[in-house]
Amino acid sequence: RKPPPAAALKASGAGKRRQAWEPFERADDFESEASKAPLYASAFGVVCVAVYAKTAYPTVPPGDAAELCHTVCSGGNMHPPGYPLFLMIAGLFQLLPLGTSAYRTNLVSCLAGAVSVAFIALFCQRWYAHRGYRESATLALIPAGLVAFGPLFWLYHTQAEVFSLNNAVIAASLYVAHLHAESCVPQPGA
Repeated sequence: RKPPPAAALKASGAGKRRQAWEPFERADDFESEASKAPLYASAFGVVCVAVYAKTAYPTVPPGDAAELCHTVCSGGNMHPPGYPLFLMIAGLFQLLPLGTSAYRTNLVSCLAGAVSVAFIALFCQRWYAHRGYRESATLALIPAGLVAFGPLFWLYHTQAEVFSLNNAVIAASLYVAHLHAESCVPQPGA
């Protein structure tokens, strides 16, 4: 028996394996990917906070972090603008029964870094999905991982630095702005 011509196979889609970058065939494929995204982003955030906490400074880090650790312990306020939200969160972390007070302050940066990476993963998943990529929740972990384990990002999320909280706020704002922009796009047939 003679096999069918290659053009006929290509047209029918038979024998073709779906690739991650191929578009969604049905709307429920998109929803399925969107439902995986929070789980993947949260799991990746937990991995990041564990890695950051394991590699965090056990005592007072160099630079402005020393002033930040002292301010948290003394209940004061730093130089302007003072970063009051970071100081309040770090004050709550002082109630944890582990490590030194400097390590507990460093953990605030670890957690803020993990939150920012999770929001980056969520943003990237939506971005990939709206461009038709399959496996967008998995693909989103690539840019999130590159950010999370980049040397400078990792450094600032293992020591008491307010940059970590700033990154978390910016990443969350970016994700919320993207969700808002999606809701403003007219839907076909509406």
